[in-house]
Amino acid sequence: MRITKNEILKKDYSVTVRCDEHTQLGVKKLLMVGPKVGNAIVGAAVAFDLLADFLIESGTHVFQIDMTGNGTPVSGAMRVGRIYEILKQVLKSYLIMPRVSMMYLVISTSKPGFVKDFLLIWCALLLRRRVVLHLHGGGYRDFYAHSARPLKWLIRNTLGRADRIIVLGELLRDQFAFLNNRTSICVVPNGVSTDNGTPFWIPKEIPKKSQPWKFLYLSNMMQSKGYMVLFEACKTLVQRGQNRFHVDFCGAFLSSVSEAPSAESTISDEERFKHEVSMEPMVSFARYHGTVAGDNKCKLLRDAHFLILPTVYPWEGQPISIIEAMASGTPVISTRHAGIPEEVDDGKSGWLMNTDFTATTLADYLSQAMSCTTENYSDMSRQSREKYLREFTEEQYLSRMLSALTFED
Repeated sequence: MRITKNEILKKDYSVTVRCDEHTQLGVKKLLMVGPKVGNAIVGAAVAFDLLADFLIESGTHVFQIDMTGNGTPVSGAMRVGRIYEILKQVLKSYLIMPRVSMMYLVISTSKPGFVKDFLLIWCALLLRRRVVLHLHGGGYRDFYAHSARPLKWLIRNTLGRADRIIVLGELLRDQFAFLNNRTSICVVPNGVSTDNGTPFWIPKEIPKKSQPWKFLYLSNMMQSKGYMVLFEACKTLVQRGQNRFHVDFCGAFLSSVSEAPSAESTISDEERFKHEVSMEPMVSFARYHGTVAGDNKCKLLRDAHFLILPTVYPWEGQPISIIEAMASGTPVISTRHAGIPEEVDDGKSGWLMNTDFTATTLADYLSQAMSCTTENYSDMSRQSREKYLREFTEEQYLSRMLSALTFED
């Protein structure tokens, strides 16, 4: 069921900029520029679509410019054809800009991406439109640090003029530590719907002795997200004789400029992984589902005993898959990276590894997971669900976003 603005405003979620019954967006026409859900489902696109749909149903006239593009996404990269697509979208934005009073922009963490942001932000500023920027991830601090001095000056003098900059968590405020005035930075954690396909929720239980522990990987299939480390950890479990488990891998294969392909490699990561999964002994313990959504994803989350996300992805922010797991009461094994420690309470709703972990380290955590008692596991499940309800619901996300987009004249 879609949430309306009135329902949001009736609730007090103790956000930084408080919403109440008298709060109105104050913007009748808004330009939103960012990624929309396409062939590859990424957290930023899911959040973008959720916000756009909410504002439209609340009566705001929203112009949407999709920056996803066509073809297979390559995180952190920019092809010639992709540059042409982006320039077309920038020109569309220029035509729309005079008709709106605010621009909401999901910003990028690359040089070509900053050129796009620069062109859009300065157009809005010259037209005296309000500018709200949203960093859906991390990596901006490193992007700035590795930029040449003239580019650093441009970044500071462009982003510093925004009316507001949104980050996903307190741990991600330092992405903009280079700005002289950081009072415009506000925190809006991600959020997902409480509708997990069940009429009520109770803590999960450990599997019966005849049933396997179910591990779930739910993210894009990228080396830096850790899918291959998880696969190797599961092979280690089998070698140890710990074979009472099954692991489901879900997500689309994406490339990243941070992951240089091997010079002698003649097959893609996807082909290699599908071959590995089909070979003995792992064919009995692992399955690759591809991209999942809807009822299929809900069932996988309900059935899973642990979500496993061993990520060191350079542009990681606050993974929505972890929040989806928490919503279903699924404990999480992940890393002390980016905004993840604000999602997972280490030792309570899951476990966090240091970022220098190995496949053997992860195998030890999986062994620890399979050694949970009924009481310990159910308590982890309960704490995971409770943390979600306290901080990461869809209602809370939309309430905070409405506050972030609201200004007192």
